[in-house]
Formats: sequence, C-alpha cells, structure tokens
Amino acid sequence: MTLGLGVLPIVMDRIGGSVALSWRWVPLIVLTCSVAITGMWLRSTWPSRGLSQLAVLLTTGCIAAACLSVTDPLLGIMGCVIFVIPTVYISVFHSVRMLLVPWMVAATVMVVLAARLSGPAVAVGLSSMALIVVVNGFLAVACATAIGLVNPHDRRGEDIEHVTGLLTVTGFYEQVATLIGARSRATDRHLIVAVADLDSYSLLRSLAGAAGARQARVTTAQQLRETTRGQTVLAHVGETQFLLADVFATPDASVLLDRVRGAVTAPPAQVTVSIGAVSIPLRTLAGGANQDVLEEIRALAVAAMTQARAAGGNRVCQLIAPVLTTLGNDHLDDQ
Repeated sequence: MTLGLGVLPIVMDRIGGSVALSWRWVPLIVLTCSVAITGMWLRSTWPSRGLSQLAVLLTTGCIAAACLSVTDPLLGIMGCVIFVIPTVYISVFHSVRMLLVPWMVAATVMVVLAARLSGPAVAVGLSSMALIVVVNGFLAVACATAIGLVNPHDRRGEDIEHVTGLLTVTGFYEQVATLIGARSRATDRHLIVAVADLDSYSLLRSLAGAAGARQARVTTAQQLRETTRGQTVLAHVGETQFLLADVFATPDASVLLDRVRGAVTAPPAQVTVSIGAVSIPLRTLAGGANQDVLEEIRALAVAAMTQARAAGGNRVCQLIAPVLTTLGNDHLDDQ
C-alpha cells in the first residue's frame, strides 16, 4: 500500500497537472521514501522498533507534503484521509501516544488548506475534515479492540522476538499460564511443553554465514507456525532454541512432535532438530502454573532434548508425568 501511494503523486502530476510548480519536487521525494519503506518490510527479518517508528514519521511527512502540494486545497483536504494508514499501523504495532504524531500533522495540514478555501468549497472542506477525524478515531478504537479480543495480554511487541516474530520466553510463560487457565483441569487432558533445538548450528553458521543462519531460524519459525495448531504457544529463545506448548487429550504427543521434526527437516529449512518434550496432567496443575513451575517443566524438556541429541540428534525424547518439585508435597501423590 505504501509503494502504491508513493506512485500516486507522480501520476497526479503527470496526468492531471494538479501539483503546484513550487512543489514539483514532492512526488519524487514521496516515491523515494515509499520505496525505502517497502524495502524495509521486504527483508527477511522484522524491522527494529526504531526503523518502524522512522517509517511512520516518513509516511506521515510524505502524506502531508503530498496534500499541501496540490493546487486545489479542497483536493488536498480530501487527500488527508490517507492519514488512516499511519493511524492503523501505529494502532497495531506501537503505543497509543504515538498516534499524536500523525494526528497533529493531519490537523495542521487541514487547517492550512482550509484557510485557502473560499465560497461553497468551505462547507465541503469542513465536512471532509469532520469525516476524516471520525474515520481516524474509529479505526484507532477498532484496532485496539480487535487486538484486545485476540490477545488481552498484548504489550505491543514487548514479548515478541524480533528475528522470528515468535514469543520471547517471558511471553511464552504468560501465554502458557493463560492456556492452562482456559482449560478445565477436572478432565484427563495433558499439557505438552517441548523444546526443539537446531542441530549443528555452529557448523551451519560457519558454512552459511550469519545471514544464512538467521534465515534458518526464520524458516524454522515459519515451519512451526504452519505445522502446529492455531492455539499452540510458540517461542524462540537464544539463537537455536524453540519452545512450543499445547493441551492434548493424551499424554503422548509423539505424532505432533514427529510432524514438527519432519517439517523442519524438509525444504526449504533443511536443518535437523533435537526435540525434548514433557507431558503433565492438567489436574496436577490445579493450584496454578506460576513461573517457577513452568521453568521446571522447561528445564525437564531441555534435559530430554539433550538426551535426544546425545543419541544422535534429529529425534524426539519424551518425559511423561514427571514429578515436579515446585508444586509442593501436596501434589506428589497425584503425580
């Protein structure tokens, strides 16, 4: 969308001649910035927060310049509706406070353009301004509401690992606790926590370089997304370790784990992983799963993964219903 809008001022200038002579440099600047922003998102890794904020500032400035450059002020006011793009982007990826940037710029541009109006165009311009304000406010609230419905614990990217887009370990623990709390622990369901670690990562890094190793992590994360269910909690820790958690009706999750291992091994990733998994009956977690409990489960999964790697790698090792010392003595008989 950014790239397409970057071409729009040039089309308007070449075909309609609607750009003022003193602003003829604006279309070229807008197109250059649009290409740069598009290139940022076409890379193999997620942009950093700083780059993303820079993209917002460039987009806001380009929209303002394009609206001010037209000879017809009424057309410029109507063009301010494009400010909905940074509004939606900020609502999804950044804090609400950052919305002040495009909104203040939009308000300034519309006031400047409104001062140029005369006659019947004044009423049309003021009506357009009111519509733009309503649309921007509505979309900001709608985006925030949608994010809250999808993930009530969203922190605007604080729990996202920026290379793969998966959760960090902190976000993983919070999501697993939410997953457990949403399930009835009176049934015989089981929590499965697995650790998948890339085999021979140092060799891969030396052969393919840092970019190749990073691409392997990104591809592995994508394979995990496509192989697991939508409710499965996925995380990336360090350089080589991936975490996944889900609730199953049976304690044996070997079907899923073998499918994950096969998906990662297949093209385009073509790397192998050693997987360690722990299966815990939900009834033993009736008292809640705090961070200490989840860290112990993860440690057991790491130990199982280490055992799988010691056996040659590219295989799965499971622990079913191990005793968790962090739950206290009251739960040992149940386990």
